[in-house]
Amino acid sequence: MNLSSYEKEGDYILQVKGNQKKTKEELDIQFNTDIVCDSNITEDFGHGRIETRICDVKNDFEDAPVLTKWRGIHSLIRITTQTLESSTNKERSDVRYYISSLDTTAERFNKLIRSHWAIENNLHWTLDVSFNEDKQQRKKDHAAENMNMLCKMALNILKLDTENKKTLKWKKNRAIYVDEYREKLIARSQTC
Repeated sequence: MNLSSYEKEGDYILQVKGNQKKTKEELDIQFNTDIVCDSNITEDFGHGRIETRICDVKNDFEDAPVLTKWRGIHSLIRITTQTLESSTNKERSDVRYYISSLDTTAERFNKLIRSHWAIENNLHWTLDVSFNEDKQQRKKDHAAENMNMLCKMALNILKLDTENKKTLKWKKNRAIYVDEYREKLIARSQTC
């Protein structure tokens, strides 16, 4: 029997994407007509900009037939990001919605969502630097997804080499050209 994450008592925080039009419309209505349960504001200064993140959470929502179809849904989250570029004085604002099975504070949601993106951005940067992923032109069928998965697997195997203090790019090139090194990495990965 295959149990869903919810049945296994796992929780979720899912970003609502642009192609989920009805879900996004219901979230717009919920946040524009009702009072939010909790809010949290954080400010980050760096990279030549000031970023203000406002996290609003609602736990009490009605008349939302699309939203209530989500199993275990407990919270609606709106993240409003306001960015001020110091060099140009240009302001930008962005709103993203999330749904979650968690019942927690706006402060915690703000941290959880922010930390997810920090991990995601770090992984993307590493894949791009080590594997030139942004320059890949694979578009046929699932080629891009498959290649991304293979690169992540290779990245994890390369990270198993803790003896060498060299860069991941160096380890990747060594694995390409030195059979013994590559075999050692693969053998090590099979013991994990």
